[in-house]
Amino acid sequence: MSVVFLTVFSGVSVFVIGQIFIKFFIDPILEQRKAIGQVCDTLIYYAGFYSVPKKGFDDPLREEAQKRTRELATLLLSKTQQIPWYRIFEMVGVVKKRQNIIKASRCIFGLPQICTMNKTV
Repeated sequence: MSVVFLTVFSGVSVFVIGQIFIKFFIDPILEQRKAIGQVCDTLIYYAGFYSVPKKGFDDPLREEAQKRTRELATLLLSKTQQIPWYRIFEMVGVVKKRQNIIKASRCIFGLPQICTMNKTV
């Protein structure tokens, strides 16, 4: 009877430890990758607005593009901050370098400002 109890207890323990590992480490990494994918999707979707700058963000779609890119810049940083032991995962190559994430977020956040600088084509 004690062998059965020990087997069940060790099985439950392994399951619980696995779930904790998934919730605290794997899920945040997947959320960061999802945010990176959303950034790529949005930049491609709104590429027409950023590749041909006009004076100001006058039409509603341009304002939407500006708002969406800024939201994603902050989302990318927040998802990166949620990953515990980031430096260890960074050294192993599981996640992107923090410096690159910060640079990308700054560039994405500043993109609408660069494109609205009274430039004409």
